[in-house]
Amino acid sequence: MFYFRVPRENGECEAGSYFLELLKKILRKLPRPIRLFLISCRDWWRSFLVMAKRKRVRKRIDTKNYKKRASIIVVTYGNEEFTIGCLDSLRRTIAKEDEVIWVDNNSSKASKNKVLAWLKKHSFSQLQKKIFNDRNAGFIGGNRLGFQQAEGKYIVLLNNDTIVAPRWLDNMLSVFEKDPEVGIVGAVSSSPEQWQGVENLRKSLPGFDKAPPVEIGKPNFRSVAQYGRELEELFHGQFRIMWGMITFFAAVISRDLINTIGFLDPENLYSEMGLCDDDDYSERTKEAGFKLALALDSFVYHYHRATFKILDANYKKIQLENTRRFNERWGHRRKIPLDKVADNP
Repeated sequence: MFYFRVPRENGECEAGSYFLELLKKILRKLPRPIRLFLISCRDWWRSFLVMAKRKRVRKRIDTKNYKKRASIIVVTYGNEEFTIGCLDSLRRTIAKEDEVIWVDNNSSKASKNKVLAWLKKHSFSQLQKKIFNDRNAGFIGGNRLGFQQAEGKYIVLLNNDTIVAPRWLDNMLSVFEKDPEVGIVGAVSSSPEQWQGVENLRKSLPGFDKAPPVEIGKPNFRSVAQYGRELEELFHGQFRIMWGMITFFAAVISRDLINTIGFLDPENLYSEMGLCDDDDYSERTKEAGFKLALALDSFVYHYHRATFKILDANYKKIQLENTRRFNERWGHRRKIPLDKVADNP
C-alpha cells in the first residue's frame, strides 16, 4: 500500500495522515489488477530513485581521496580496564592506514589518566585523535563527535568493552568488495545475549552449527585470538546477508551509506545514550536499498553492556522508551516486542 511519512516530533502530521487515508480509500475501489500495477510502479520508481542517488554518491566518494582506510571510533565512560584491553587488541590487529579515534565521555580524571599512562608505555601510532568531552554524551553523541574528525573511507563503531581477534577488520572490509550493495557489516559476538552471539548463531544460522562453542576462560587477546582463528579457518571469506539488524558493538559503515541516509539518529529520535539506534539505522539502511551483512570469519569478544552497568541511569527505562519510538516509526516493517525488552537483562 502507498504510504507517506512527514517527519515531525510527534509522528506524522495531520495533513499527511489525511492524504494517506484518502489514497487508501481510492485504491480500495480500484480493480485488483490496477492496484497491483500501481503498487509495482511505485516500487519500481522508488528503486530507480534510490539507485540513481547511490550512483551519484558513489561517484563523489570514488573521486575523494580519503587519508585513511578505516576510522575506528571508541567511545568510553569509565571502565578503563576494558578500554585498555580494547586498545591493546586494536594495536595488534589493525593496519597502518587505519586510525583510532578515542572519545571519552567525561570519565573521572583517574580513569582517563590510567588509559593515558598505558598509551605512553605502548606504541600505538594509529591512535592520534583523542577527544575529551566535558559531559557524558552517550553512545550516539560520542560517536558523532568522533565522526566529525574521521578521515577514513569506512567508519567503524566499536564498544570499549570488546577484544578484537586478528584480521577482524580486514575480514569485515572484504565484504564490501564482494558485494558493493552492502552498507553495514557486523561481526560475530561472544555474548549469548546478542543475536550475533556464537551460541545463537549455531542454532539459527544454517551451516554455522559447526562453529565451536565459545569457551574462553579469561578473556584476553591471546584467548580471543585463538578462538578467532578457529572461526576464520571454518568460515574464511564467508558472509551472510541479514534481514533484521546489525548490532553496533562492532560495525563497519560505508561512506556510501552515510552520504545517502546520514549518520546516527539525525532526527534525534532516541536517547543519546543509545539503545534501538542500531535497529533504527538498520531499517533506514534497508529502506535506502542497501544490504546488511554478517562476516562469519570476524570475531569480537564482547562483555556486553559494561558501561550501562556503571551509569547512574535507568537504562531499562531508556530502552523501553526508545523501543516504543522505534515501533511507532517502523512497526509496519519490524516490531520489537515490549515484553521481550522488559525481560532482557
